[in-house]
Amino acid sequence: MNLAAVLLGGGAGAGVCALAFALRGRNLHLADIDLTVSGTRVSPDWRERVLAPAEHVVQRQGRWWPTIQRDLQVSDTGLREVVSRSLAAALLGLFSPLLVWILLTVGGGTWSFAVASIVALATGLAGALWPWWALSRRASLRRRHLQAFVGTYVDLLVLCLAGGMGVESALLVAAQATEDWAARQMASVLLAARESGTAPWVAMARWADGVGADEVSELAASLQLAGTEGARIRQSLTARSSSLRRRQQAEVESQANRATERLFLPGSLLLVGFLLFIGYPAFSRIVGAF
Repeated sequence: MNLAAVLLGGGAGAGVCALAFALRGRNLHLADIDLTVSGTRVSPDWRERVLAPAEHVVQRQGRWWPTIQRDLQVSDTGLREVVSRSLAAALLGLFSPLLVWILLTVGGGTWSFAVASIVALATGLAGALWPWWALSRRASLRRRHLQAFVGTYVDLLVLCLAGGMGVESALLVAAQATEDWAARQMASVLLAARESGTAPWVAMARWADGVGADEVSELAASLQLAGTEGARIRQSLTARSSSLRRRQQAEVESQANRATERLFLPGSLLLVGFLLFIGYPAFSRIVGAF
């Protein structure tokens, strides 16, 4: 038992040291630069050799990779950042229960090694999956924010068109009216489309497909179908704005109804507990009288 404790303690210590080195920043020195004939190449360190295969494993997941790619793009997060967090959390969750078991064993406590191993595997798996769940959650919140942004953006676009601006100018000016992250991304997409000579609705449709924003895709389709006549575009965008408002209102009402339904059971349990608390003294006196 003491030998197993020493071995597991050494393994846990090595894991903690590896985790500390993984989270520590690294400064680039001239000695790390490898000059070759083709140019300047930075020699990869051990973190590069560890994270690169993990990234390839994630990218080879044909069923889940498109969804992960859209979540990464809409949340402005790099794949390497999520992979490094997943590996670090997995190591932390794997070695923490074993370290607790070693401390309890050395201190004379009783905890089964089998139970500690099962807990370590469970916490390691949970730690590995937690960053991906957080990424999906953040992407979902950003898509919901995009849905609210499109409604406001369409209203600003209609005002710009009513003021006599052209379609492309109105799209860019409406996107630059605020410092919101969605507006900044929309403005960057439109600026890139202007520099490349691409139609703005085509660039918007590509960006919407990349981030998974259905509302932006519908807006791009409306702009493409309306053509370049200002009156027709304003009518189409006004109808689109009304439709988006009704949809957002329906979703808010649906969320409120679901929250009310979830609160029904706790409220009922509180009411039953309150009635039991009020009626117990009288019930105990009645029973004690017989």
